[in-house]
Amino acid sequence: MTMPELYLSLLSGQEGDVSHLSTEQRHNDVGSRLSGHPFPNDPDRLMDLLDALAAVCVWKERRQVMFVSLSTTMDLKAATLYVSSNETVPATVTSHLHIIQGQLKELQSILFNKRAPDILATYDNFTKSSKLDNQDARLLQATHFALKHIQDLLQSERPPPDLSRLIWTIDRLSMLTGTGKACCNISIQVTEKAVLPIIFPVGEQEQLLVCDDILNRLQEKAKSEGVRMEKRKLSIKQAAVHAECTLLAYHIQHPNIHPYCYFGGSKLSFHGCATFFSSYNLVAESFHLPQFFTKGSHNKIYLRWPCPPLLPLQRSKPLQPGTLSLDTQVRQKMIAALGKELSEYVNELRTVRAGPSQSQSDSTAASSDSRKPAEEGLADLEAGT
Repeated sequence: MTMPELYLSLLSGQEGDVSHLSTEQRHNDVGSRLSGHPFPNDPDRLMDLLDALAAVCVWKERRQVMFVSLSTTMDLKAATLYVSSNETVPATVTSHLHIIQGQLKELQSILFNKRAPDILATYDNFTKSSKLDNQDARLLQATHFALKHIQDLLQSERPPPDLSRLIWTIDRLSMLTGTGKACCNISIQVTEKAVLPIIFPVGEQEQLLVCDDILNRLQEKAKSEGVRMEKRKLSIKQAAVHAECTLLAYHIQHPNIHPYCYFGGSKLSFHGCATFFSSYNLVAESFHLPQFFTKGSHNKIYLRWPCPPLLPLQRSKPLQPGTLSLDTQVRQKMIAALGKELSEYVNELRTVRAGPSQSQSDSTAASSDSRKPAEEGLADLEAGT
């Protein structure tokens, strides 16, 4: 999660390394892949914005993930934000985002008019009127210094070059639009929930021997160590379709919407979702479909992971006799990728149970392999994290 201090530090123009304020980094090459797309001049800035919007949508402290996508009209005068969650999205999110939009417009008007004292006044009014818990109150107090620094910079007769360029850009935009107010009216739609949580693999539920082997070993280990494995963590009925997969299926099923090809997320994707996206991107071009990206994955694995079909049933048939449908090809790519990875993992488990030979131990100790030990990965699986 990116902390508010990071954005305030960047906004206030303070020097110094602020990378430690972000606990999640975009660690793939998605920026270079999107640089040629016609949507933004600065893809990294738009990706950061979408990630921030997804984080703003979160209304629970734990076990909630939000993903968002953005589409605009051809004249760029209106934008639509699509919100997806790993559970049902309540209607209150819409009103919540509209309130935030109103607050941003109010702050934007303050910046256009260069009334620096009003920034702190608005900030103080917000802190006094909001019912904040202790943690939020401490966060606001900790970031108050940044707002004071912004005030000093805006009131300075000789502002730093970066701030001068910012003020010039704002003035230029104001002249071009003819108004100091935002030119875009943002409407918000909640993704449809008519997506069936089909468990991977779909169809006849063919047995994946590798997966069965892992489950058996987990059960044996839990029994030997007296660990209780909660059934709900392996329950198919209670498994939720992950937010980014739901959002991808929604846009594939609604081709008249042309969103930006990056989905903002409040958290990194888990390994299965990342594989789902990469498998889809491998076959998307052959179906004349756009590719989509997220900020990366944390490589954790959840058992009994559900994913939605990308196409509705009436469109899931092959394009031509003898060809495979989109869902079938994506599923085959996933089976090939995950099957290989799980096979290697099972071999590691066998090595742990049997115990490495002396030569293997020496070789392992001398290597620079940075993967987590198999026992540590097994603990992650048991904990369902």
